[in-house]
Amino acid sequence: MINLKSYASRKTFLSLIIVATVLCPVEGQQRSSKSLAESNALLGNISSKGAAAVVKSLNRGNGGEWQRVIRNIETGSPAWLRVANKLLTATDAGRTSDVYFALSLALTRNAAGVLSMVGPNVLVDRICSVPYIEPDEKTVRTYRLRARSAISKVTSAGLDPQKKACLNAVDQ
Repeated sequence: MINLKSYASRKTFLSLIIVATVLCPVEGQQRSSKSLAESNALLGNISSKGAAAVVKSLNRGNGGEWQRVIRNIETGSPAWLRVANKLLTATDAGRTSDVYFALSLALTRNAAGVLSMVGPNVLVDRICSVPYIEPDEKTVRTYRLRARSAISKVTSAGLDPQKKACLNAVDQ
């Protein structure tokens, strides 16, 4: 236990605080760099082997790799949104639902990025819907509030049609 009444203890305590403050952002940056490298590697594999082969590979075994990719897409990171867009060209119904659920969650974190994906492979009514199976009313209400808030912050005029369609879909 540190006795903050003594000068030496206060100096030790402050040193610990400074070290913790300095190290935390580094860890976050390392995670971000690792995630970017992982998404770029996956995009490279999709480019060289094809999306179908990559989807099949990610689903081998217990599907842990696929679930890790889905969790990364949920972050809304632009790199992972590019991965999602490519994967959607080769997913079956179940895996497509996984990606759409992830994009619905990503919408609350990076609405502009998700809305910019709307097109033939990404349907607005699928990404702007509650991403839970049989959710309770509180979960639905919370998701809709977060989604509306994120969507309303999108300022790009080029995304106005997607924004309007998404706001309508969120309330369905």
